[in-house]
Amino acid sequence: MKKIVVILSSIIFSVLSAQKDVQFTHFTYVQDFINPASAAFDKSYRSTVLVRQQWFDFSGAPQTQLASFSMPLKNRWGLIAQLLHDKLGFENNFSLTAGGAYFLPFTIRENDYRFGIGFAGNFYVKRLEGSKLIYDDMTDPHGVFNDFTKVHGDVNVGISLSGKDFFVGTSMKNIIGVPKSKETIFKYNRNYYIFASYKFKLNEHVDLIPNYYTKTNFQVWEHNIQVHGWFEKAFMVGLNYRYKESIGMLLGIRFLKHWEIAYGYDIITGSIKQASFGSHDIVLHYHVKPLPPKLPYIKSPRYFN
Repeated sequence: MKKIVVILSSIIFSVLSAQKDVQFTHFTYVQDFINPASAAFDKSYRSTVLVRQQWFDFSGAPQTQLASFSMPLKNRWGLIAQLLHDKLGFENNFSLTAGGAYFLPFTIRENDYRFGIGFAGNFYVKRLEGSKLIYDDMTDPHGVFNDFTKVHGDVNVGISLSGKDFFVGTSMKNIIGVPKSKETIFKYNRNYYIFASYKFKLNEHVDLIPNYYTKTNFQVWEHNIQVHGWFEKAFMVGLNYRYKESIGMLLGIRFLKHWEIAYGYDIITGSIKQASFGSHDIVLHYHVKPLPPKLPYIKSPRYFN
């Protein structure tokens, strides 16, 4: 038991020092969390609840819950609101995010595109139960032996470009950060993201969607390559490869026209595989586009009024 606590403590402090952002295998459902410039980029309403259990058979492993909502406002605006809880061992992280995006539509060769600029504000609460940590040397001067609660505010920005069948964007979280003179055990480093997606319509029955997603704080990098397909717009299967970390298997189903439920299972291939066999993602997603405006009613073919 003591060995497990020591290993877990090492993981906690390595994550705290690098401040790597939360991990999702179903990242295509949380574009708004990755980049505020994706808020209602396709003029649709989206609600998402995602629950992740990472390294499911490892005591104290990361557990993440995210609730996200986005909506269009008029023709050129999108709004987002998100609530996140992330637990890692004896550390609890809460964040509340709100913001939006402004889109500039343009047309090239009869194809419509939208360029988006996004901004969001974050309110963080971090709590570490240092009194529960166990060390080989309980007199270590660098040890944390008391409970800490820290509050911090920060901002995210992003840009995006989208068309009928594609989306690409880049963003940055925690622009302000924490000055080095005021850093404690909790560091709020900047994180950078790139996300790209394209939909190929193979035939009238199958849509194939490759995705690329990377995030980094220039200390730790995470690269994801994902391909999933929708059959009859009702059933989804796919694979996700996370570089030197895991291979994910994805399944999903669409029901009641606008609802989706998806499950992901990661087979760990990295060094942590000695302690855990896998991770779980499960998503409940609602997605609907407003109906187009009704055409005026024509009372007579002679008088259009």
